[in-house]
Amino acid sequence: DQGRVSIEDDKVSFCSRLSSSEVSFESSRNLSDFNSLPGMKRIEKKGSLIRLSTNSPNDTVLALLQTDPNLQGLTVTKPSLSGALASYRDQQPAGEETVA
Repeated sequence: DQGRVSIEDDKVSFCSRLSSSEVSFESSRNLSDFNSLPGMKRIEKKGSLIRLSTNSPNDTVLALLQTDPNLQGLTVTKPSLSGALASYRDQQPAGEETVA
């Protein structure tokens, strides 16, 4: 795959996408139980797997462990450039993406 990606966005907005980390773990709790965690951007649940997108992974994990010190399958994933570009692409309205 070769090509060029041109992003017309201010650096602060784009970099904020890069700073988002994913925290995942197993839980039977409701998603609403996690809304007040620090740094939260997005929450999703598939079966018992919870995925949190956060700007503050350390604070999010500390708060999680305070509420449930026996979390199962806790994983923290740092952001990647390809993930940020994919996120940016997915947020664009149809017809706005140009690949040269």
